[in-house]
Amino acid sequence: MSALPGEYDFDRQLLRIAQFVQLAKKFQFGAGEVEVAFSDLNLVEKFPEDLVLPTGMTSFDALLPQLDGKSYLFKGNQYWAYSSATYALVENAAPLALLSRLFAGLDHIDAAFTDPMGNAWIISGTSYFIRNKGSNTWTPTERRWGLVNNNFDQAGPIDAAFTNLDGGSYLFSGDQFIRYSGDSFTYVDPGFPKRIQGHWPGEIGAEKLPDRFSASIDAGFESPDGQTILFKDDKFVRFDDSDPTAQEQDIASFWGRVFNPFSDLTHLDAAFSDGQNVYLFLDDYVIRYEDQVENDQVMMSEGFPRRLANFIPGLPEDFEYGIDAIFKGADNNVYAFTNNQYLVLSPAMDQVLSSGDLVSKWGLVRNNIQTSGQIDAAFTGLDGYTYLFSGDQYFRYSGKDFTRVDEGFPRTIATDWGGLQSVTSAFILDGKTYLFAKGKAEYICYSTHDYSMPDANFPKPFDQEEYWNLPASLVTAGFSDPDAVLIGLDKATYLFKGKQFVAFDHLQRWWSQPQALMARRIFSPANNLSGILILRTVRWMIAIPGISRRTGDWWQTTLPS
Repeated sequence: MSALPGEYDFDRQLLRIAQFVQLAKKFQFGAGEVEVAFSDLNLVEKFPEDLVLPTGMTSFDALLPQLDGKSYLFKGNQYWAYSSATYALVENAAPLALLSRLFAGLDHIDAAFTDPMGNAWIISGTSYFIRNKGSNTWTPTERRWGLVNNNFDQAGPIDAAFTNLDGGSYLFSGDQFIRYSGDSFTYVDPGFPKRIQGHWPGEIGAEKLPDRFSASIDAGFESPDGQTILFKDDKFVRFDDSDPTAQEQDIASFWGRVFNPFSDLTHLDAAFSDGQNVYLFLDDYVIRYEDQVENDQVMMSEGFPRRLANFIPGLPEDFEYGIDAIFKGADNNVYAFTNNQYLVLSPAMDQVLSSGDLVSKWGLVRNNIQTSGQIDAAFTGLDGYTYLFSGDQYFRYSGKDFTRVDEGFPRTIATDWGGLQSVTSAFILDGKTYLFAKGKAEYICYSTHDYSMPDANFPKPFDQEEYWNLPASLVTAGFSDPDAVLIGLDKATYLFKGKQFVAFDHLQRWWSQPQALMARRIFSPANNLSGILILRTVRWMIAIPGISRRTGDWWQTTLPS
């Protein structure tokens, strides 16, 4: 939740909780006293909910409050409506189609909510519907994604690392951060990496961070008592649930208050907490705090500061002169970073367990193209996006710059393309988009530029000979099962098989005789193809308006002779 909903029911419940927190804090309640207080008060009987479920219903799928003076409760393909003012049931077990004809085919509602702009949303599977504020009409919509760069693809340094008490591990590089949940660091959590600006304050529960902390941080940790503490340049901030605001303070005014290399701090290299211990790193030194860090008289542990080489036995030379970031993972091992290297340390940091290059371990996103080097199909859609398919994944590009895929990609084909498990051919013909599954056993068709839902009755079985309407000689030559299909900018249809191709003349309504690929420069500007991208080794091709570059400039792949 990035902001309070501002609704009466929510505010009322929040006020009750806040009042009890203040009471428990004042009388220093422990866990047992809190349990007794709630048992004695019997809050369920004293503060019952006003909305009563219909008879026989024990659960529901989704709830949409405060819409047209009603609160809607969804279960299966039906809904119940309550008056927002009196909580009286005004519509009982009504079919979803009564809300909108668009819902007639839905068998359930997964989620319903009102966004901060006042627009109402309903989600069912991969279908999204929105009713804009002030409108009475529901309309289908696509889920939109922005562009993002993954700084973790490069062998650059990890700037900071942060672990919260829930086991979430965060790594920072440049203006981005990633998150790992649990003790496996194979892949980042879905939706990451994210930019620090606009995302990080909400991630850690801060109302607002000072500008310098919204762009990047140098180090951070969550203390044993639940305080979040972040460092940037010569400043630090700290806050917790009771005070979500964050005011800048000078690092030197609080941390490292002994005569040591930390006495005149201008920055910190790294920091992390381990139980009751908090570690700070600066150049080739480390210090430790065992007391509560919010105590104004906090002092570092006896025997600190210590040189890193003496503190961690067997520390590699690259790490002896400084650590860029360090954190303790959910597996209890400690992970340290410097430049383009990382270390895995034992929980007590008294043994080096393993080490390696950053890019071999951190920030990995499952990517079939990068791992297999194969692209099965591609096309530029009627919606203006370029789509590439590889294995069970697909990738999307916006515009003509193919250096980075769109944010949120790659995605799974089966989720977004009519249930197809893979796509090995794709093209646009007569204003319709066709996608064919592996082995061409079935295909789907889209008659519009909206690829969120295929045409009715698709996918269908595919009869290749009947579909292409080829003469017997071309069927014998194998063109009924082409390696690739191209709808050129000259509106001609090309089928490719081995080292030959045939073309369909839409004026004459007939196929040409087979021709050798290299016998005719079919891809030159003279043939009205302003740009074409060909990857023969991975069996796909696509025409791209306005682009005329060698394939190898993008993919380091050349057409075989």
